[in-house]
Amino acid sequence: MSEKTKHLSLLLMVMLLAVGFSALGGGTASAHTASHPATVSSGQLARASAKQQTYWTSARMMSARSADTLITNITIPKARLTPQTPGRSTASGSAQPVAPKGATQVKPVIKNALRVTDAFSFPQSYYSYYPYSTVGKIFFTDPQTGYNYVCSGASVNSTNLNVVDTAGHCVVGGGSAGDWYTNWAFCPQYYYGYAPYGCWYARYSVTSYDWFYSGSLEDDFGDVAVWPNAYGNLVNVVGGTGWAYGQSTSQYFYPFGYPAEAPFDGNSMYYCADTGTAYGFDDGTVISAYCDMTGGSSGGPWLISLNGTFGYVNGHNDFKYTSDNYHMYSPYYDSDWYNVFNVAQNG
Repeated sequence: MSEKTKHLSLLLMVMLLAVGFSALGGGTASAHTASHPATVSSGQLARASAKQQTYWTSARMMSARSADTLITNITIPKARLTPQTPGRSTASGSAQPVAPKGATQVKPVIKNALRVTDAFSFPQSYYSYYPYSTVGKIFFTDPQTGYNYVCSGASVNSTNLNVVDTAGHCVVGGGSAGDWYTNWAFCPQYYYGYAPYGCWYARYSVTSYDWFYSGSLEDDFGDVAVWPNAYGNLVNVVGGTGWAYGQSTSQYFYPFGYPAEAPFDGNSMYYCADTGTAYGFDDGTVISAYCDMTGGSSGGPWLISLNGTFGYVNGHNDFKYTSDNYHMYSPYYDSDWYNVFNVAQNG
């Protein structure tokens, strides 16, 4: 990593500066005011071309770098993490998980008596079992650098059956006001260069106004509407996680992803498990969970159980402090997240 990027990298490593930080109060992220729109969308892309579909060769996939190296233009918030009382926002909503058509086996989440601080290698034999079948690896190109990068994400139950939930910094440069990433592809159940159903390609991407223009980490939301591929609509083929927002900040979370920085190689799925802890961050809320996954796992889903059913996305791998490798942070999924997702599922 260059000296320029050492000051901040999402998921990757946010440099904790102890001097000059002021303590700001907590509270859930506030709704956007009427002075600007809640979300920003990229232009709709033409149907995935033959060139797009052949761009991601195994060699390009294997050589793509972690997206943390892109985070060079974000000002570190003049705030520190402020512990919050566990709670939930006043606005909330959810939709149930949807298993893929024809699914006959649904595995419950792997049980752990205690928190899993060291990322656990998820058995490849379980990749096809719902809801793990929804988790995949993301590939894209930053037109500003010309380099290829990787993130993680998940297929989500949606009106158009073709939405991938991930981090905002996996779809557009934070604070760039326009650096939308290209050659964007989502490959569920990816394993060492192979994805059983191929990849789905971006139709259009959506993020929050505050991420797009300011690079606000507590608003680092990203959802991408993808084109159907040869197998069909994404949710019909691999299933879709349920989604939930405005839920308790002290849920038991299972973060999933494809960590690509040492000691991981980005070619297989890992997961952690822990009860969330809420913190005030800048003017919003973030949640931490014990997890030592590294860059490349950005955007990977935090799955929870709701009303006795497992498989709802309620957060994602987003950032870490360099001084604390064992805490992963996610923006709190509130109505700001829902605004982004809702544009993606209805566009």
